Amino acid sequence: MIEPRYTVIPVAGITRRYRLLHITDLHMTDLAGDETPERVAVGTERHEKMFDWQGIRASQRLYDYIDWAVKEKADMIVLTGDILDFPSEPNLYKLHDALQAGKIPYFYVLGNHDWTYLDHWQSPDQRALYRPRLVDLCDGNADFHYTEFPDLILAGFDNGEECFSEEQCRALDMLQKKGKPIILLCHVPFTSPTLDETVTNVWHRNISLGETGIVKGETLAFLDKMTGKGTNVRAVICGHVHFFHEDQIRETIPQYISGVASEGNCRIIDLLPV
Repeated sequence: MIEPRYTVIPVAGITRRYRLLHITDLHMTDLAGDETPERVAVGTERHEKMFDWQGIRASQRLYDYIDWAVKEKADMIVLTGDILDFPSEPNLYKLHDALQAGKIPYFYVLGNHDWTYLDHWQSPDQRALYRPRLVDLCDGNADFHYTEFPDLILAGFDNGEECFSEEQCRALDMLQKKGKPIILLCHVPFTSPTLDETVTNVWHRNISLGETGIVKGETLAFLDKMTGKGTNVRAVICGHVHFFHEDQIRETIPQYISGVASEGNCRIIDLLPV
C-alpha cells in the first residue's frame, strides 16, 4: 500500500550518503467524539471523501511509514506538514505516539492544517491553543529549527501561513554562515514556470510562494537569500499541492514536492556526495 518514489540528490560538500524518507499531506482525520457537530460533520466528510484511501485510515499509514523507513534503512523520516488535517486529541496523541516511539529519528515541519480547524482557520485562538501542542516535535521552535550533522544541515521553516518572517530570514543567514550544505524543508513550495500552470489547474489559483504566486511578508527577501550568489542551500523538500513534482527555483535550487501521503505516496531521498 506504500508507493515510494526513489530520488537521488547530488550534494556538493557532504562526505557520505544520507537516506531520508519524506512524507507530506497525510491529513489524519481521527475525531475524539466531543467536537462540535459541525466539526464532526466536516471531519467525517473529509475522511470519507478525501483521506481514507483504499480503506486505510491515514493515522494507520503514519505507523506504516515509520516501519517502512526502518525497512529502507533511512537515516531519518522527514515530515513536511499537514500530517494532521486538524488538531483533535486522537490526532495529536497518535502523532506523538508514532514519532516518539524511538523507531527512527524524525524531522517535523508544520503545514497549514496541523494546528487549526477549518471553522476557525488559523485564527489567533487556534494558534495559541494548538501550536504549543506541536512545538516539542519541532525542537521547541515551530517557526524554525534545524538538525546539524558534521557535513550537512537539515533546516525546517514553517511557511504554512503562506509567508516568511524577518526572524526566519535572519535564521537562514545564520545557517548560511556555518558554511555547510543545507537541505531546506517547508510545507508550501516556491513558484517555478513548470509548477505554476499545474498548481493553478488543480487548485484554481497559484498556491505556491513567489513572484508569480503568493507574495506576503518577507517571502521575496527569503527567496533572495536562499537563491543568491554563494548560497549553501542545495535543495528544497516540500508538499502542499498534493502531487509529485520536481523543478528549479529561480533556475538555481532544485525543489522536490511529494504526493499525498494518505494515498500511500512517499519519497525515498538519497543525498549523495559529489
